[in-house]
Amino acid sequence: LAANGSLTGNVENLKLDTIDVRARSDLLLPEVNQLANQFFPEKPLPKLQGSLISEIQYRKKEENPPQVTFVAQSKNLYIDGYEAGHIKVAGKFENNIITIPKGSTLTSAGKVSFADLQVHLGETTKLATHLTIDKLEVNKLLQSIKVGSIPVHLPIAGELPCTGEITPHIKLTCKGNLQAQSLSVWSEGKDNKNIIELGSTHIDGQIDINAQQVTYQANIKINDSTGTSKGTIKYKSGFDITF
Repeated sequence: LAANGSLTGNVENLKLDTIDVRARSDLLLPEVNQLANQFFPEKPLPKLQGSLISEIQYRKKEENPPQVTFVAQSKNLYIDGYEAGHIKVAGKFENNIITIPKGSTLTSAGKVSFADLQVHLGETTKLATHLTIDKLEVNKLLQSIKVGSIPVHLPIAGELPCTGEITPHIKLTCKGNLQAQSLSVWSEGKDNKNIIELGSTHIDGQIDINAQQVTYQANIKINDSTGTSKGTIKYKSGFDITF
């Protein structure tokens, strides 16, 4: 951790006109876990793996609210065993609002970019962003968040605006359009029989996410043929999907 900056005003009386401080860190997150749990055992952090490089600038002028700008990049990030991957973000914090104009995350399931992300802090923490899925394989995504493998192969790309809350309870809704290169569904069990095999597919629907499960409903179009699908994927107990 390295820091530098400047302070102007009456330092002896702690009456400062301006504050401008920069800090840069390169952290191994398991060590952060260990230190945090030693100093704050009553509020343990989630188990963190990977590393984080960040640069933060704190500015405050007279009676104006402080402004914080930041750049951060993670590598091989896991949070309580859930894969978050390689994350790149740059943004600012001002008036209890975190704003990130653009960022991205790369995991074993694929790459997702996000734009115009805003997090409004308070008793209820609200979030809004626009996701661009460059390429994402749904089965691998579910494995990366410890849901387990489902009998579906679905590589997708597309746009998904998302809004919702992340505290006190996570509740997010994403609506949009996706393109799937292909869709394969097979039966579970010893026979592992292929049930559905489709080519290029257009999907229009909604995804709802909370702390217990992910639910979705979608309209599916293949050439001139249309259909529907809906399902519930519970993190602990499995899934129920219909086509």
